[in-house]
Amino acid sequence: MRLVRRTLQLAVAVALAATASPLAIASASTSTTPAATAMIRIGHFSPDESYVDVYAVSLNRRQFFPNVFYKTVSAYWPVLAGPFTYEVRPAGAAPSDPPAIRVSAKLTPGHAYTVAAYGHNGHLRGLLLDDTFTPASQGQAKLRVLNTLLDNGPVDVSLANSHKIASGVNLGTATPYRQVEAGTYSVWVTQTGGLGVLYNGKVTVKAGTVTTLAVVGGSSKPRGLFSFTDAAGSAAMPRGGVATGAGGTALTTAHSLPLAPVARVTPPWSPARALSQSAGQLPCSPTCHPGLTRWRGLSGMGFEIDRLPSLLTAPSARPVRLRIAAIGVDTPLDPLGLATDGTMQVPGDFSRAGWFTGGPLPGAPGPAVIAGHVDSVNGPAVFYRLRQLAPGDAVLVQRADGATLRFVVEAVRQYPKASFPAAAVFGPLPGSALRLVTCGGSFDPARHSYRDNLVVDARLASSP
Repeated sequence: MRLVRRTLQLAVAVALAATASPLAIASASTSTTPAATAMIRIGHFSPDESYVDVYAVSLNRRQFFPNVFYKTVSAYWPVLAGPFTYEVRPAGAAPSDPPAIRVSAKLTPGHAYTVAAYGHNGHLRGLLLDDTFTPASQGQAKLRVLNTLLDNGPVDVSLANSHKIASGVNLGTATPYRQVEAGTYSVWVTQTGGLGVLYNGKVTVKAGTVTTLAVVGGSSKPRGLFSFTDAAGSAAMPRGGVATGAGGTALTTAHSLPLAPVARVTPPWSPARALSQSAGQLPCSPTCHPGLTRWRGLSGMGFEIDRLPSLLTAPSARPVRLRIAAIGVDTPLDPLGLATDGTMQVPGDFSRAGWFTGGPLPGAPGPAVIAGHVDSVNGPAVFYRLRQLAPGDAVLVQRADGATLRFVVEAVRQYPKASFPAAAVFGPLPGSALRLVTCGGSFDPARHSYRDNLVVDARLASSP
């Protein structure tokens, strides 16, 4: 007997309303105001389908991702906020054919979302999760439970067989994030109302992280737990502003941007491409694999053909050097922790910068923070020219293992120290970011301190 296996193809349609077809693309706005974006990522939780093909269509992009395997969760990437449609079609079906699944929602600017398929072969379903994050308390983490386990009904999940963190979680739903102590836990999954244990395993959650714990399997696959990081931030959140200036240039130099934070933002993943591509051309993002020629015909329909962006692997090597050619910075990096008053420590040497050890390492998920003085009592210091950085400028961070990470400046912002947004600078992010911090604004001679902090936001552009 020959078994013919039916492959499914996920077509994720992110389309703004008022189009003739769900996969049609509206005209781009001619406004000079930057379009509001949200972040999406794709997951696959159907145990009956080992791998699927994914199409992602939004107002500004058409993307095709072949061979998305079971228990895959991608990294996030940006799409235009607004009406959103997620569609699933059988393999070989035309984009205009009725979808097997359609989930519609309105994406909120600044939020992050997970779109995924789950369920049995022939009865796939779609889910859309709001992954919006807020920082956990000191030394804590945030955790939610997602149930995609087939053929078992609602589940309860307990840590260490006693501390119940989720009750009656229905198939295809997730609990709200809840705060838990950082650590490694035994996890027990039971059927709601039942006495037997469906699965027990372990999960580790680190301080400052936001994690999803998925209960997976059933049907053709064994039951199990699949945890993945949604975002990461500082394990120890500093208080207040950062004291990175002594006033030696205050009378001769203006250290100000406009008081209201001004963001000059470049796209966080890759530049928008033209939607219409000539036949035979293979548009690629930075992760594109040159062997993806089998589907070359899709490029004539305006599709980018690519691999899903992979989740970041946290590095273990510490940063040792910072180079910013645009402003002539080349400095060793000293480790910085928390001062006794709860603020972030600052470098003891005005000619050197330092990295905050209570936060993520550069290149890991979340914001790595590097601080340096704008001046000493005698004159300019290492970050004296930081305010001159502009979107697109490169920032290089060298690690102790010899690898070099390249970040690209996205925005330059200035905040009063009296209302310094610690959660925005040190709080959880889904991708890898770098914050460069120094002083700005006017100098307060009574306090021997600048009144503002200057913060440069940069995103990871390339890594080893």
